[in-house]
Amino acid sequence: MLENPVLFIFSGLPASGKSTLAKLLAKEYRAVYLRIDTVEQGLRDLCGISVQGEGYRLSYRIASDNLNLGQNVVADSCNPITLTREEWQAVAENANARFINIEVRCDDPEEHQNRVETRTSEVPGLKLPVWQEIENREYHPWESERIVIETAGKFPEESFEELREKIKTALSMQIRKYAPSDFDAVSEIVHKTIETIYPKHYSPGAVAFFHAHHSKEKMQAEIPNEQVLVLLQNGKLIGSGAVFQNEIRRVFILPEFQGMGGGTLLLRALENAVGEKYALIRLDSTLGAAAFYRKNGYSLNSEHSLDLPGGDPLCYLDMSKKNPKHKG
Repeated sequence: MLENPVLFIFSGLPASGKSTLAKLLAKEYRAVYLRIDTVEQGLRDLCGISVQGEGYRLSYRIASDNLNLGQNVVADSCNPITLTREEWQAVAENANARFINIEVRCDDPEEHQNRVETRTSEVPGLKLPVWQEIENREYHPWESERIVIETAGKFPEESFEELREKIKTALSMQIRKYAPSDFDAVSEIVHKTIETIYPKHYSPGAVAFFHAHHSKEKMQAEIPNEQVLVLLQNGKLIGSGAVFQNEIRRVFILPEFQGMGGGTLLLRALENAVGEKYALIRLDSTLGAAAFYRKNGYSLNSEHSLDLPGGDPLCYLDMSKKNPKHKG
């Protein structure tokens, strides 16, 4: 049994293999299975309405009830746009549950079209979309963390085994408070991330500035005044972040563990550490991290640029979001 309920949020185009994997996962975790196709067809059959977003909104409520009872939930839907993805995430957060986004893809057009043209409907009365409709369907690119399963050229059992392993990895991540014995590991995470990720967005001079800005000496001076949390996977320290008053600072995840949900898990814990006192939670974001923070509700306040010795520019963003825990 998992300590906290999990909302497994599937997304993907029709005939990508999404529902097959979602049903297998529901069995694996003894989860409540919510299929939007079933809910929407029920609304058409029983209420005679032209369904727009009603199926999603009804499913959010059913998922919320079950998460609040401590039940895992598998949400099986196309989940094609940013709005529905954020709404599913909010369902989990409001129930104090974890969530894992899972995108199922079939990137071989020929195989995908063949699946579309040879499958039959599992939901009585549901009219399946044709290939041209699927090709023209609105489907926003993902910018936030999720598990990606490519099903082209694979048996369902192969794809599900890959999914199982990736979920185990995501669920093995935990948060705890920083201990002084963590310092060397935290410092290594910070500088390895800067060395690996930052050159994609900044000049060599700017990268050197970030290394100096997060020197061991500066971190040792700051940590005693901060609330510092660390992210672990199977006991290995893979990320860290800090809070000072209402400011989130120094959020770093080892590059090889990014994109697995740990960043969101750590950010939520840091936001909770801010407490109820402050109306806003703020942070300074690098260029590379801005999309992640936007997907987690942060808005841009202002852009800043520093002129470094040698003429290298360094740009960063001042961002904030409303503190949902604030009383007042």
